[in-house]
Amino acid sequence: MSKNEKSNVQRKELGKQMNKKNEEWRKDPDYISYVSSGESAAVYIVRDIASDVNTDGMWIDIISFNTYQKRGAKDRWAFNWIIAELFPRKLIPEYIDENSGYGDRYIREYNRYLTWSTAHKDIDRQRRGGYHGPKYMVLCDLININSNKFKIRTIYAKKYWEPQEAYRNMDIKEPLEPEWTYKIQAVKKVNYRQVKYIEDNKWDIEKKIRANGQATPEILGIK
Repeated sequence: MSKNEKSNVQRKELGKQMNKKNEEWRKDPDYISYVSSGESAAVYIVRDIASDVNTDGMWIDIISFNTYQKRGAKDRWAFNWIIAELFPRKLIPEYIDENSGYGDRYIREYNRYLTWSTAHKDIDRQRRGGYHGPKYMVLCDLININSNKFKIRTIYAKKYWEPQEAYRNMDIKEPLEPEWTYKIQAVKKVNYRQVKYIEDNKWDIEKKIRANGQATPEILGIK
């Protein structure tokens, strides 16, 4: 057996051992809550869309967020606000790859879980050590970029009151399928007191947001 073949066998065996050890990872209640509550979507927004927040080499801990359902958006979360605290990545996940012997979907989902698990441990360790990271408030809108957009389709038809000989090619206008994305409205660096104010007054803040139609830094007590 060549060196490369031996290495591949070892990696496959490691993958199998990891799978056996972590066969219950899909049932982890904390991870399920992370995904189902909208927190994972908030991490995605801060990491990939809020360009004013530099998250390179950092873990993102969502310390406050507020969601609501937007008509027509189905399972996409809309946010009144997101507040994230950043921590340096000191622990590095040991990801599995295609040499582990598992399919692409399993590898992708398990590595996503491994990222969350490693971040959770690393952040907890740093918090217990007294570390406080920079905090950012992100306000964003969930928008349908296909709103008021249409496609033209040609059909062979007639208007219902017309005679049979009136059949002809007719163009009809159909709305495009919704395509939802997040648009950043504001990013502000915040401190502990401002975060505490938001958490302590979130019900009143929600009322003000509904009355105004959208969240603003001023409504959240941030100048």
